[in-house]
Amino acid sequence: MQILIDNPVIFCYSVNTMQRYQEDKVRIQCTDNNQYVDAVIVSRNQFGILMILANGDIRLTFKKKPNKNLYVASKGGYEFVYNPTQ
Repeated sequence: MQILIDNPVIFCYSVNTMQRYQEDKVRIQCTDNNQYVDAVIVSRNQFGILMILANGDIRLTFKKKPNKNLYVASKGGYEFVYNPTQ
């Protein structure tokens, strides 16, 4: 998959089919330093959400917290949280 940023919309191209489809751009929070960063949702299923940071260099796999509308991922010792209702 190839990610192209075409402000303000981000498009992804499937390498196999070269089909273009629009992805959701969201903001996620790093709970360790209380900063927000832009990310792109690549895929989602009933168990979690796969995202990449908007610059495309870090992939995060968010797992849904039981009984909450909250998703949590960790990478490099940092914890990231995504709340789809915000």
